[in-house]
Amino acid sequence: MNNLFDIYKKHFDEKTFDRNLQQLNLFATNNNISKMKNNIILSKTYDGIFKTKFNEHKYEINYYDIVESNKTIIMFGYSSDPDKYCISVKIDNLEPEILTIITVESLSQCYLSDDKLDIEKKKGSILMQIIKKWAEDNKYKKILLDDVSTYRCDTENQTIYYDMKHVHTLTDGYPWYYKFGFKFINKVDRSKVKSNYARLKSINTSYIKFTKIIECITKYTIDDSKYKYFADKETILNLYSLSTLYDKYYDSNIMIFFKEVSKQSCIMMSLLWNYIFPLLKLEKYETIAMALDL
Repeated sequence: MNNLFDIYKKHFDEKTFDRNLQQLNLFATNNNISKMKNNIILSKTYDGIFKTKFNEHKYEINYYDIVESNKTIIMFGYSSDPDKYCISVKIDNLEPEILTIITVESLSQCYLSDDKLDIEKKKGSILMQIIKKWAEDNKYKKILLDDVSTYRCDTENQTIYYDMKHVHTLTDGYPWYYKFGFKFINKVDRSKVKSNYARLKSINTSYIKFTKIIECITKYTIDDSKYKYFADKETILNLYSLSTLYDKYYDSNIMIFFKEVSKQSCIMMSLLWNYIFPLLKLEKYETIAMALDL
């Protein structure tokens, strides 16, 4: 957990990070949930099975809950291992019509699907559609979101997490959860989404010189000890791929370029996004809390 905190702290200046201490509280909460599961749930069977259908396919997920004096925490997953849940939510007794998503993780055996060809593709998106359907079927009026929204990027030498709400802005023009209807609760961040999208729609890849992109990568690979053991061979291969994509999409909208970069090299996206934002004159978001009215 502490390594993930460090990564997030490097993504924000000190003042902004201090305003986002809720992230630390969130991970502390998640850690407590894990401890409760280890102590209480190991011998507990699933409370139920939720079956639903969308995108012309059937999906099935198990769930069980932890009932406390002031709230209920519900875990969703399909693995027989109770420590491997893919979604966790909570319902406060004082606001029983509101469902709050704590975590969404794309692990193995998150759900059962009759779509054998696509079961591992876009797993996070499928999980979000499942939890939305579950909330609608159980008559919740609103879903709140406290998930930090990270993407796990595995390389030969290390595992890196990057911020999905900012990276998805570069690839699609808006934070990842916006595709499901969520909006920032903070009005300033909602305004930033609109201005960032308008800005990205108006510029092509040629707006940034490739030397500037290299400078962004160098900033992390040399100056940041987190990436100092990024393998030389891997770096060269990724840079070659990056330069090829830059030439190919030079006259295309810049979001197309970044979408292809994210598909071919998540490590490059993890190195680039934080420094690309100011180069493109984009505004970083200061909060994580989002809401969806059902």
